[in-house]
Order: sequence, then structure tokens, then C-alpha cells
Amino acid sequence: MLKITPEEQRYFEWFHHRSMTKLPGVFDSRFWSTLVLQASSKEPAVLHAVLALGAVHRREVLEVERPRGRCDVFDKQEQFMLRQYSKAISGLQPHFMAQNKESWRVTLIACLIFVFFEYLRGHYKAGGIHLQSGLRLADHCKSILKLSDDPIDKSIMEAFIRLQLQVQMFGQITEHIHSISQGSNLYCPTIKFCTLSEARQQLDCLLQRSIDLTQLYNQTAVYTGDSPSPELLKAQSHIRVQLGDWLQTLKASEMDLGVHTDTGDCFPYRFLSLYHTMAYIMVETCLDTAREFIYDRFTTNFVSIITQAVEIYKILRSTPADLFPSHSTADIGWIPPLYYTALKCRVHRIRVHAVKILGSDWHKEGIWDSKLAESVLREAIEIEEGEFYQDCRIDDNFPISEVPKAHDLTLPVLPDYYRTSDVTVVLPNDPSEKAELVCRRQRGDGNWELISRRLDATL
Repeated sequence: MLKITPEEQRYFEWFHHRSMTKLPGVFDSRFWSTLVLQASSKEPAVLHAVLALGAVHRREVLEVERPRGRCDVFDKQEQFMLRQYSKAISGLQPHFMAQNKESWRVTLIACLIFVFFEYLRGHYKAGGIHLQSGLRLADHCKSILKLSDDPIDKSIMEAFIRLQLQVQMFGQITEHIHSISQGSNLYCPTIKFCTLSEARQQLDCLLQRSIDLTQLYNQTAVYTGDSPSPELLKAQSHIRVQLGDWLQTLKASEMDLGVHTDTGDCFPYRFLSLYHTMAYIMVETCLDTAREFIYDRFTTNFVSIITQAVEIYKILRSTPADLFPSHSTADIGWIPPLYYTALKCRVHRIRVHAVKILGSDWHKEGIWDSKLAESVLREAIEIEEGEFYQDCRIDDNFPISEVPKAHDLTLPVLPDYYRTSDVTVVLPNDPSEKAELVCRRQRGDGNWELISRRLDATL
């Protein structure tokens, strides 16, 4: 272990005993459980990055509990945090000069910590800059230094790929993902999954392929019209079959994995099922994204997402707080499927229910912030629905634990010309700044209307 001061030791112990048990989320992560601690024991840059991350995580936890008027304590934490951040960046300079495999490993590990450090602070643009730098470096290392052949490097690459997927699901544009993900996270059919982490890796691969296919279609549709090419349709068919195979494999693995419980141990399985439902909708619509009414075909699937989320909600409410992740994790949880549901499903009760679940408990999942997501969705729903339902009897005061019934889904269908598309969020670089929602809607005369709304990122 490197020599550190008593103050640094206190923050390191916080990171080791508190942050390390919460940040990975519900899935196992070799990057967090092993690699980060090993690197921090011998690499000053990683150690100081860890101390900075531990400090911002400790600040977040204590801010919930702090008595008013204790700003002096947090000013000292801020100073410590920024000193460690500066030391970590300075500590990487020798590694930039070395230009070898070990130095690139240290740099990539530190870069990933920097990304989560900035996201946790609400500095999304700064986190995005670190992510872009890390992706470019990972791309370089993979192609030049052949890093992906080593288990350590596979853990680093997997962490970058998961982070990239998380950011893409929020509609944020990033570069270089195709080159680092190709060959590193291929879908590999199997009879049974040995672990839930293996099942998660394969589902991540299928989600990434679906997103890639959507992007490819959007690029080529400019030249070919709305009709996808035979090659794209074939690719979609392959993903559809593999997604069905994945679900059958998961079901065949249930007994061996021991997932039939109502405690925190069942969270990984339940989240996998939740994401599979979302992935199914994404795959079926990935070559028809220009027509928003296509999502009306998947009301049953959106109800399934709400039903599964309600079950998770009930378990969370009955599970001691120390048995499930804290308010901040580096990995994804239920925010993306609920966000996707509220954005794409135009059944009022379903989308309002998704927003209610998001608003039931503030937390962060990497780049995702439940408060910000809730704010985005409420504004998006208001833009779309407007006064369309003003003459309808609507009761939005239903309990979160009450799953939608058939009579809850009988409101008139929102007309296509009310619906928006290409909803994106321009993220702030400081918690005090406002995020911006940008979308477009086709007017009755065929022209497109660009809509922009400023949002409060600190709700």
C-alpha cells in the first residue's frame, strides 16, 4: 500500500467499506471489486482518483443526513476532493510519457473513475470529455497493444462498453464504441448461463447491436427513404432470434442460479428480465423509428415493464436499506426501462405510472439521475398531451403498487400529430445549471416544429 496521510486513510476506508459495496450496483463487477483496489495499492494516480471518488460519494451520503448550517464541513470535503482530483491527473503524466501497456492500463482505470467522479458531482459535460478520451484510448490500446487478450484488460474494456451502452440509452452521442465493442462482447449462444453476470453480458451485447442497427438505419434512411435494406432486415431478424434464445437460456438456468427469492439476491435476475422486455420492443422497432405510432403495438409489453418494476419496488420497500445499492451506483438499474416506457408508450396511465416509480426514490445510476429523468419525462408528456385529455376523467392518484388494469388503458389514443420524436437532453455541467429538452414534431402542414424546454436539473 502506498504511504498516505491520516486524512487520506479515512477517505480510503470510506471508499473501501462504503463506496465499494454500493457503486457496482446489483451486478458483480471485477473492475470495482478487484481491479480498482489492486491498482490503488501501487499506483498514485489511481489512489488519488479513488480518494476523490470516495470523497464525493461520502459527501453525497452525508448531505442527506447533514444538519443545516454545517457548510464548513462540506467546504473542507470539497477542498480535499479537488486536491485529490488534481493529484490524480498530475500522477498520470508519467504514464502518458511511458507509452506502454501497463501505463495505458493505469490511465484507463483512472479515466473510468474520473467519469463516475464527474457524473456523481452532476458535471455531465466534464464526465463526457473523460469518457470520450477513454474511448479513444481504449480504441488505440485494443488495436495497437492488443489489450483485450488479458483478463485484466477484458475487465477494463467491459467497463467501458457498459458505460458506453448506458450513455447511449440516454440518447447521448459518443464516438468509437463500434471499434472497442466489436469482438469484445460478441453474443455467444449457450445451453445455460453459469452466472447472472454472464447472462447480463450477453444481453448487453444484444442491446448494443439493437442500438447500432437503429443508428445505421437512421443514417441510410436519408438515402433510401423509410424502407430498410434487406441487409438491415436480416440483421434485425438475427437479433430477434438471439433475443428469444437468450430468454429461453435464462429460464433454463433459473434453478441452477437460485433466483426464486423475494430478497435483494433476486435483483440481478429481475433487472435482467426487465431489460429483456425493453430490448424486445427496441429490436422490433429499430427499423421503424420514424413512425411513433408503431409503439402502440407494444402496450402489453409496456404494461409488463410496469408490472416488473412494481414488483421490484415492493421488494425494495420491504428490504433493509443496507442490503441494496445506495442512492448512487456506477451501473444501470431501473431508470432506463422506466424512462423508455414513459417516453415511447403513449398510454397515459402507463407513462404516468413509470414517472411515479422514478419519482418514488431519488438515486443515480451512472449518467442517469432519477430526478432529472422525471423532470424530462413530465415535460415531454406535457408537450405531447397538452390539453388533449382535458375533457376526459383522469385519476392520476393511483398507488404505485397498483398494477394497471384493462379499464385503466381505455383513454383515447393520442393522435400521431401530437407526438414528438427525436427527444434528446442537453445535459448541464453543474448541478446549479438547467438541462435542456429538445425534440421535434410534425405539424399538420407536413413541416417540422423544433421544440426546446429548459429543465431544472436539481429538482
